[in-house]
Amino acid sequence: TRYIDVRAAAAAEPAAALCVLLLRLPSPRELPPDIAEPLYLGIATDIETTAFGKTQLIAQPIKMSRTPSELKVSPPEKGEHSDEILGGLGLSAEEIADLRARNVV
Repeated sequence: TRYIDVRAAAAAEPAAALCVLLLRLPSPRELPPDIAEPLYLGIATDIETTAFGKTQLIAQPIKMSRTPSELKVSPPEKGEHSDEILGGLGLSAEEIADLRARNVV
C-alpha cells in the first residue's frame, strides 16, 4: 500500500496535467510510474537552479515527523565540475583551456 500525500497530490495536478499534454496521454492515470510517483507521493520538491530557475527534483523518499529533510543545495550546473574531472584524468590546465576554446567542453 502506498501513502498518497493529499496536499502533494493537489499541488501536483498542474504538473500532472502538463505531463499528460506533453506525453499525449488520455488522462493522468496513464502517466508512467517514474513521473507519477514523485508527483503524487509528495517526494518531488521545488528547488531554485541557475540554469532552469525554479524546477522540481526528487527529494528524500522517506518522511519522518521528528527529522524532516529538505534539499539545501542545488545540483551541479552543466559543466560545473568539468575542470576537476578532466584534471583528475590527467589533463593539464592548458589542455582543458584548449578544449574549452574549441567548444569541446
